[in-house]
Amino acid sequence: RLRKETDGSFAIQNIANSSSWETNLKCNNDGAVELFYDGTKMLETYSNGVKLNQGANSHLWLSDNSELRCGTGNDLKIYHDGSNSYIKDAGTGNLIIRNGNDDAIICNTDGSVDLFHNNSLRFQTDSAGVVVKGAEGGAAEIYIYADEGDDNADKWKLKAQTDGLLRIQNKASGGW
Repeated sequence: RLRKETDGSFAIQNIANSSSWETNLKCNNDGAVELFYDGTKMLETYSNGVKLNQGANSHLWLSDNSELRCGTGNDLKIYHDGSNSYIKDAGTGNLIIRNGNDDAIICNTDGSVDLFHNNSLRFQTDSAGVVVKGAEGGAAEIYIYADEGDDNADKWKLKAQTDGLLRIQNKASGGW
């Protein structure tokens, strides 16, 4: 049934059980549209968009190969094909993954992939391979572990020092 409220809003309702009516859709006068499931508001529109209303229990379900698209030109797509999950940046600019306010990973369009530690660039791909960067004024280190690194003899370190030396060290003695 259609039900008109005194404030000008209206609702679409159905019989929930043999004795009561339950709202399925409510259209508020000059305001939100609310969608209900089994008497619980699940989705509502508001001046800045759409909100799922079940807090930590809210989910947006998309079937395999369905895409979540963001941006005016569908610049960012997130989807699952039944076997693999994808994040696709098809717009202008780079794909940037942040942790709080810090850059974590930057995928530069047609270029490098940059990995950050504490908002400082530490690892970067380039056309010839990779670059490892130490902190300003500090050494750069690469650790190589053989045999899952399960004992000290398996652990090696390459260290480019600020004085121009390159050290290759093994931790077999227990320390570097």
